[in-house]
Amino acid sequence: MTTQSTATPTWWAGTEGEWMFFSALLELGLQPNQDFTYNPEGRYDLDATFIFADPPNLAVNIHQDSYNGALGSDVRSQEIFMREALAGQGITLIFVDEDQLRQDAVGIARQALEFRDRSRLGGR
Repeated sequence: MTTQSTATPTWWAGTEGEWMFFSALLELGLQPNQDFTYNPEGRYDLDATFIFADPPNLAVNIHQDSYNGALGSDVRSQEIFMREALAGQGITLIFVDEDQLRQDAVGIARQALEFRDRSRLGGR
């Protein structure tokens, strides 16, 4: 099991969980803007934080601890709607929980790249 540092650099504009996932992708040998695009706050054409070219048709959103414990019905509905909308475009949206990244960021990133969703929203 690999435990990532949760210390984010001062230049990083995203969340701590996004940094852990980004760092794990680098450790796995993926290249930003080649294998994946980091899309803070779901901007641009897709409402997803990480959009992948390799593997294709994959997107990942990081769930922050602040709303993981008691995932409200509004948030759950939004996330399910987003997943269905992207599926209609042929894209699989995987959710990753920030607390799981603290335990094994590389392992969780590897699972996401295999289209396996271990998040509270995605099920186990």
